[in-house]
Amino acid sequence: MVLSTAAFERAGVHLDPDELDRLVADAVGAVLPATALGTATELTAEEVAALERGGLRTSPSPERVRHVLARSAAEYAALVGTAYTVAEAARRLGIDQSRVRHRLGARTLYGIRNVDGWRLPRFQFDGDQLVPNIGRVLTSLDPGLDPISIARWFSATDPDLTLDGLALSPRDWLMAGGDAERVVSIASGLDLIA
Repeated sequence: MVLSTAAFERAGVHLDPDELDRLVADAVGAVLPATALGTATELTAEEVAALERGGLRTSPSPERVRHVLARSAAEYAALVGTAYTVAEAARRLGIDQSRVRHRLGARTLYGIRNVDGWRLPRFQFDGDQLVPNIGRVLTSLDPGLDPISIARWFSATDPDLTLDGLALSPRDWLMAGGDAERVVSIASGLDLIA
C-alpha cells in the first residue's frame, strides 16, 4: 500500500513518503498493543455468562477493537506528523532551542518524544506565539495522560466553558481571553482515556 502525503500537504505540512511511512509505523507501535487484546475481565465466569444470557456483551467485538485502534494510530500519526520539531517551535516563538527544551522539561510546553526527538503538537500554538496561558494549563495536566486524549480535550467543547451561551473548547476559551484558572481547574481533574 502506498501512503499519500496529500492530506498533510493540504494542511501545509510537507512530508516525503518515507517520512510518512515512518510516522505511521511509529504511531502503530505507540498506539497498538504489542500482543492481541486478551479476554481478561474482572467479572467471574458466572457473571459473564449471566450478562450474555441477558443479551449484553462483556467485551467489544474484535472488529470494533481493530477499528478503534486503527483510528487511534492514524490520529496519533497525524498529531505527530503535523507537530513542530524543537527547531521549528524555537523559530516560531523567537527563542532558543534550549529554551524550548527547558519548557518541555518544565511542562509549560507539551511535547511527544519519538525516535527523532521532541515533537510539539500545534494545538498549543497560535501562529508564531503560544495560546495565552497554555503553560499554566499544561502543568496542571496529569503527565501520564496520552497525547491523543490531551489533543482531543483541548479541541472538544466543554459545557463548563461558556461564553455568551456558547460552549467553547479549552483552547478556544483561552484564545478568547477566558479565565485560565477555570481551565486549570478542569485540567487538574481530568482522567482521560483515548
